[in-house]
Amino acid sequence: MANYDKDRPYLPRGSKHHNAKLTEDDVRLIIELDRERRRAKEKLDSLSQRAIAEKFGISKQRVWEIVNSRDGAWGHV
Repeated sequence: MANYDKDRPYLPRGSKHHNAKLTEDDVRLIIELDRERRRAKEKLDSLSQRAIAEKFGISKQRVWEIVNSRDGAWGHV
């Protein structure tokens, strides 16, 4: 995954990118929902990464990347 600070400082990040579907607040909410999901995984099936992805109209892979990457497009959040 690209380190946007070092490799591509000229590209707009996050919601400033012209193709952005999410805002910084959406990403914070996704991260918090994933933390809740991990804490209560068995009880809260409605907070699966798939359910979070469907809620925001993005792929499950994108949710995983948001939650697990600090250097990617949403690493500044």
